[in-house]
Amino acid sequence: SSQRWHHVTLRLENGNDNVEADKFKGYLDGVEFGSGEASQLYTHGGNINIARNNSTKFHDGNDTGPDAYFEGKIDEVRIWNEARTLQQIYDDMYRELIDPTSETNLVAYYQFNQSAGTTLPDNSSKTNNGILTNMDPATDWVISTAPIPYYTVQDGNWSADLSWDIGQMHPVNDWARVIINHNTVQDQDQGLYDLVINTGASLTINSGYGLTMDGDIANYAGTSGLVLKADATSMASLVHNTTGIEATVEEYLTSQQWHYVSSPITNATIETYFNIYLMSFNEPTGIWTYLVNPVTTPMNVGQGYAAWASDALTGSTAVSYEGTLNTGDITFSSLTYTPISNNTGYNLVGNPYPSSIDWNSNWTTTNLDATAYFWDGTSNVTWNRLTGMGTATSGVIPPTQGFVVMANNSSASFTFPQSERFNGSQAFYKESSTITNSVTLEVDGNGYSDKIIVGFSNDATNSFDNNYDAYDLKGIEDAPQFYTLGGDVEYTVNILDSESKNIVVPVGLDVGTPGIYSIKANELEGFGGNAVILEDLKENTFTELAVNDVYNFTIELNDDSHRFNIHFKASAAGVEDNFNTDVSIYSYGDVVYINKPADLTGDITVINMMGQKVLIAKATSGTMMNLKVTDGTGYYVVKIQSDQQMITQKVFIR
Repeated sequence: SSQRWHHVTLRLENGNDNVEADKFKGYLDGVEFGSGEASQLYTHGGNINIARNNSTKFHDGNDTGPDAYFEGKIDEVRIWNEARTLQQIYDDMYRELIDPTSETNLVAYYQFNQSAGTTLPDNSSKTNNGILTNMDPATDWVISTAPIPYYTVQDGNWSADLSWDIGQMHPVNDWARVIINHNTVQDQDQGLYDLVINTGASLTINSGYGLTMDGDIANYAGTSGLVLKADATSMASLVHNTTGIEATVEEYLTSQQWHYVSSPITNATIETYFNIYLMSFNEPTGIWTYLVNPVTTPMNVGQGYAAWASDALTGSTAVSYEGTLNTGDITFSSLTYTPISNNTGYNLVGNPYPSSIDWNSNWTTTNLDATAYFWDGTSNVTWNRLTGMGTATSGVIPPTQGFVVMANNSSASFTFPQSERFNGSQAFYKESSTITNSVTLEVDGNGYSDKIIVGFSNDATNSFDNNYDAYDLKGIEDAPQFYTLGGDVEYTVNILDSESKNIVVPVGLDVGTPGIYSIKANELEGFGGNAVILEDLKENTFTELAVNDVYNFTIELNDDSHRFNIHFKASAAGVEDNFNTDVSIYSYGDVVYINKPADLTGDITVINMMGQKVLIAKATSGTMMNLKVTDGTGYYVVKIQSDQQMITQKVFIR
């Protein structure tokens, strides 16, 4: 387009005697705009004309004859005796060449830095001086505003072209280089090669936007020169690798609720949370401690804290971290594991960067469970970095976000990998998982919800697995607490051995308010037909989740916590059984469950291993039956005799 600067590259790739397609390419501002066939450049003794429609040329399309000249401004002309890679083009696009005489393949370099005359000195080592023609040397020399690099000329938004010098327009390319001389507000996501913030100037990144640096930052304006804003909906974000950068990072706290927080700077103190309740957690004692004095108490990098903004003191507010930003890989080895603690292995840590980071398989950990726990204001949600699944929507950890990890032995540690930082709130690609099938159930009631996941893996056991399972960490009293039971462990995520047959998983539910609640099957992955059944022990009902994915029920405060069971039906029977694939017979504890077609009726007999009948019942109409066996632990045979067939299945009673 006219009235703005553009960077133009013409590139001949691997030229030879043969004319080949797509060897000659043109790039406008680093983006390919066309290609064509070409061969090699041949040596000749004539002049090379640039910006004139005669011989070798580049012009603006006004092809009116052999002496049609380019109408516009030209700066920074470079001729190379090599096909520059796209990365090399990006590297030098928005700057003068740093050491042109050392570039052996640079044939000519015209900087246009003089202000008079018609001779262009060659700033390469080749001394191929140029001659300016068809111009008035007294009037045609002007001060260049070419973006080498971009620079601001007045206060304003990043996206406003008037903030930048004439013809530059606002930077959009991720490989741009920028100098901030004024008070500039970044109102778009942006990538940059280099950024300079001069004394007295500022770059404020609005909440919801991110800046990704591929090169260096030089901030000569201190903590007021680089500001990352936050509001009730989002935070600004910065990914960079330059050490020692000062900035102000805002974090927004909604009043009257706890937030898990962490410092993005190296030198934060608890004074950052002046008039805000701030607590730290001690795993050996299981005690939360208020942090009040001295206000110079440091906030450790990588440690998590709990913060509460009260309506009486601040209301919902933004706190400001002012100091030197954390960068680089950060190892956190202050994890504790105390077997006698009521909160064994529970460690509150936090994202130490001013950007999001992804909790995934690229983290280096020692003696640490694979699940991270995030407080969402009412309950803890989870994400497993190895399986790529959990009750959270992703493993994205926002800037300044605290979270819980579980040490499973002494000398536990992990490293925050700076390679996993990114700007934005979207989830990364889901990790490949060994979970063959899983069900996600969500309970809703009293304005709150909670989730559980039960799945199966060849690598899992039916005990707690550090790389798969997640503990149930309780939420607020008004919210339902939903979990599965296994031994003395309450699970949010329970991954079981995929060899398990006809397994029954007990499910617990605690509520702070009685009323009508619902359980919804959000995901049923890898199961077919009636493979997953929800049993309500209080109402003695069975719901096939593949058919009815929502179950409504009423709950009272004095109801047994073990209110439900999830039944997983096996796809095949044992070798000793006379089995109908439409019928599933299995046991849990001292109860035999029979899942059958509704029209299958007849006699049911339970026989012990001595051949004695210990229970006789009728197979009535309906799909699900349960029979209690009281004759002790051992193997039993369940026999169903109908008019058409006899079905047998061995079960184990505890």
